[in-house]
Amino acid sequence: MATETIYLSGELSWVKAKADKLDTKFRPNWSTNLDLDQASMNVFKEKKVGVKLRENDAGALTMAQFRRYADNDFKDSDKRSAKLPPRVLVLAKDGNIKTTLGMAKLYDGLIGNGSKGQVKLDIFDTKYPTKGHRLVSILVTDLVQYQGDDNSGVDETEAPLDDEIPF
Repeated sequence: MATETIYLSGELSWVKAKADKLDTKFRPNWSTNLDLDQASMNVFKEKKVGVKLRENDAGALTMAQFRRYADNDFKDSDKRSAKLPPRVLVLAKDGNIKTTLGMAKLYDGLIGNGSKGQVKLDIFDTKYPTKGHRLVSILVTDLVQYQGDDNSGVDETEAPLDDEIPF
């Protein structure tokens, strides 16, 4: 049960928030990295969120990864099941959240590294001195379109490989 909801802002990277982008390497989850801005860093420390900070590209310890585990059975502060991915909303150029029929429009595209945004987290008490968290939603305030790799990494001009491999 969430004891509090907090909002943290910064630069987003490696956003995995689509239903088909579930990270299943260890425990099924959706996640995002957030390079925290100064105000969010202060909230992060004040609330004692139990996430290990990593270095960002500039070498500062401001990068945090927030997750939403898909195998939990709970409802978040938005009254949504944990088995659903976090909501992703995109702010329109005029500063308003894009809406459809008066409802917030959920973004279904991929979010590129370097996008600016805000994450909504439910935090809760644990048996440790720090607090646990759940990623509830992501609000993208400045969207950088995802630029995927157009090729498969194979250079078609390369000569075919010889089947015989010398040892």
